[in-house]
Amino acid sequence: MGRNACATGDITHGVLTAGHAFGFVYKARPMTEIIARVEASQHLVLYRLDDAL
Repeated sequence: MGRNACATGDITHGVLTAGHAFGFVYKARPMTEIIARVEASQHLVLYRLDDAL
């Protein structure tokens, strides 16, 4: 059951493997939000680098 959840991402019939990192999660966020935050951070870094050069 757990193996199928890991392979398909379907957590309605099992759990995904989280390991020790699960203890550090304060809030579950959708993957689209996580990617948007990473992209925003990248744009900020590029903006700062452009100003520094």
